[in-house]
Amino acid sequence: MCLSLKQSSRQVIKEGELEKRSENFLQLWKKKTCVLTPEGLVISVADEGFLKARRGPAKELRFDSIKTVDCVERKGKYVYFTIVTETKKEIDFRCLDETGWNAQITLALVQFKNERAVRAARARHGHGGDSRASCRPGSGTGSGSGSGSGAFPHEARD
Repeated sequence: MCLSLKQSSRQVIKEGELEKRSENFLQLWKKKTCVLTPEGLVISVADEGFLKARRGPAKELRFDSIKTVDCVERKGKYVYFTIVTETKKEIDFRCLDETGWNAQITLALVQFKNERAVRAARARHGHGGDSRASCRPGSGTGSGSGSGSGAFPHEARD
């Protein structure tokens, strides 16, 4: 597998072949070798399943630039889907039904966005301060308040 040094240290979720619809007038389906990572989808030119000599580095669709995976449709042996970017660009792909690329990309995108939302929430709340402060002894909540007035008034006191 030919990934740049920047990409080689990443965790690979899935790798294999996808077909991408060209953006030219003919809109032909072109085979691409793809690598799905927790950060996005790396796309290289493919020729019969092997990487071809490229004029430049592999293209990367980073999850922070992807809005959604949309328009999933099954026709015959293929699943067709569209990746919609934050700039509303639509990129059409298809894969063999049994490969599950659309589901894997969708799950990885959801996980990426969830992790980003958690990081943002923690940053807003002071990097995850001690949320247990209201449960400390003597605060009247949680166990160990030591007041003797339990939550059940019918309990006998010693």
